[in-house]
Amino acid sequence: MTIATEDKPLQTLRQEVIDQLVLNYAHEQLSRAAFERRLDDAYDAESQTALSALVADLDSYTDSTYDKYRDHLLYANEEERQDAKWCVNIFSGTHSDHEEIVPATLKLVSIFGGANLDYSLSRFSAPRTQIKVICLFGGVEIHIPEGVKIHTHVIPLFSGCHNRGEPVNDPDAPVVYVSGLALFGGITVGVKRTFRERIQDFADQFRHMFS
Repeated sequence: MTIATEDKPLQTLRQEVIDQLVLNYAHEQLSRAAFERRLDDAYDAESQTALSALVADLDSYTDSTYDKYRDHLLYANEEERQDAKWCVNIFSGTHSDHEEIVPATLKLVSIFGGANLDYSLSRFSAPRTQIKVICLFGGVEIHIPEGVKIHTHVIPLFSGCHNRGEPVNDPDAPVVYVSGLALFGGITVGVKRTFRERIQDFADQFRHMFS
């Protein structure tokens, strides 16, 4: 049974439209400029009608390979997932700016040191990620992808905790919880690389598979 477009949840239809835009771009039915323009419109659309119009003139594609790659764009597969991990910096620092797997629970200690963790290209082990921080006379900066909810519950003493995340309306969006203590230091959590940029890179890679 086919569900009428206007009866589908907005986020469900948005994902279907994005899938078709990527597949049409991969099959060279859309130029790069048209793909990027329609992708931006898909993220900004606030109605089912507006979303449907973006693919009304396009072919409908299905591809099991695409589904497999897309499913692991944000989440790690079962073999790669990590339950917990420690990151300890004492009179030292950690700087991570490459793609890696974010554990379900990350315990981060920074004492007279610092940590800059760029997870904007990473994949998550679970829909709910716990980051537990102790920051004493140091600094912690964490970057996550667009479309991920950020919740902070940090006790700051002579320091600060800055949640620079953006509003996320998708009820099924992954969530990052940051909790802990900051003493004479600072913790910042925010978005560095948008999820639509990841989609664009993913679409380029997928298009290369067909060329």
